[in-house]
Amino acid sequence: MYKAKMAEMDRLNKKIDEETISLSAKRALHDLVEDFFSRNYQNISEEWKNKVENKFNRKKYEMVLPKCNIRDRGKVDDIFSQIETSLFTILDQSVDKTRKSKLEKILSSIPRK
Repeated sequence: MYKAKMAEMDRLNKKIDEETISLSAKRALHDLVEDFFSRNYQNISEEWKNKVENKFNRKKYEMVLPKCNIRDRGKVDDIFSQIETSLFTILDQSVDKTRKSKLEKILSSIPRK
């Protein structure tokens, strides 16, 4: 999984470099890829996966969009969509299906009549 994630990170960084967008937008996208693809997501819970996905989507508005100009917006959105798809696929594959969520634990501890 690690090698595949690193290969995907390299592919995305290459895609960013090849696009004709501003240097600040490229830098922001590279930082986003580095930030999220350099982490270990092995055996994470469903709740943690959701937190990572939410944080990733917030970073688009905090980190990426302020760095791009109007001309960059379409291309940046396309690249962001590719990054998002790759990351969310990795997260889905990394979820430990045997883990119970907090709600499931609470519900299983309540005696049934």
